[in-house]
This record gives sequence, C-alpha cells and structure tokens, in this order.
Amino acid sequence: MITHYSFAIRLLHWLTLLALLAAYGSIESRSWIDFTPGQRKVVAITHVYAGMSVLIMMLTRVFLRSKRALNMTQPSGHSRLAQWGHGLLYLLFITLPLLSLTARYFRGREWSWLGLAMPITDTPNPALAKSLMAWHMDLAQLGYWLIAAHTLAALYHHVIKKDNTLRAMRLWGK
Repeated sequence: MITHYSFAIRLLHWLTLLALLAAYGSIESRSWIDFTPGQRKVVAITHVYAGMSVLIMMLTRVFLRSKRALNMTQPSGHSRLAQWGHGLLYLLFITLPLLSLTARYFRGREWSWLGLAMPITDTPNPALAKSLMAWHMDLAQLGYWLIAAHTLAALYHHVIKKDNTLRAMRLWGK
C-alpha cells in the first residue's frame, strides 16, 4: 500500500489529467462540432499547448520520481503491475508530444510556442512529417485504454481492496 506521494507529484498528476482532458477533448471535439476555420485554429492551438504541457509535466514527474522512491508495501505482483502500468503511461505521454514536435520540425513551417520560435529543418520532409503524425494519431488511441486501466486500478484499490492508494493521490488533506 502506498503511504504518501509528495505534494509536487500529486499536483502534477492532476494538472497532467487536466492537460490530457484538454488535449483529447480539443481533438475529439472536431468530430462532433462544426467549427469555423478560426475556431478550428483555436482548437488546434489548444491541442498543441495542452500536449506541450503534458510533455513538460511528464518529464518533470519522471525527474521527481527518480529523485524520491515511493514507499510501497504492496505484494510484489501488484507492485510490478503498477510499475508497468505507470511506465506505459509515462512512455506514451512523453512519446506522443515528441512525435508531434518531430513532425512539426520536419514539416519545415515556422511556428512558435509561448512566443518562442521553435526549431525547424532547413530541408523539409513532408512524407516523414506525415508518417510521424500518423504514429501520433494511432498511439493516441492507446491513451484511452491506459487512462481507463489506470482509473479502474485506482477504483479497485479504493472500492475492493479498501486501501489508501486513491486517498494518497488527493491534492488536499490527509
């Protein structure tokens, strides 16, 4: 059973969830809302900013977790399963934004993030950019399954095992 997470880890967990909701929500909304071209641009920008936020928060979480091992007393099978699950979440939500950034790099069109000009190649490769975005879109579907599995695992701990795993991730209170 997990005894506690640092406030930074808990805060980043919930902020990452909000950023993922914005990233997935913005991209999914395009299929059921008829946006004007201006609105589509706002939705696309929202998706990119949310994705960049996910990348920064996930890398920060990896750094923080590497600095401080969690106090876990779960049976080794549960522990290994949790480590694999978290590892897949971290890997996916670092890989997705990196695929998109790399695709933008090879697209060769100028773009900025938070007012900073982002690097682009001098020799664009549209075919590679398109391939990277296809990987981004295909792998993004895996995110739904990993998020669902993560949520079900938290509910399993809370409802069936009745341990404090879910409570240990609360943002406020003990």
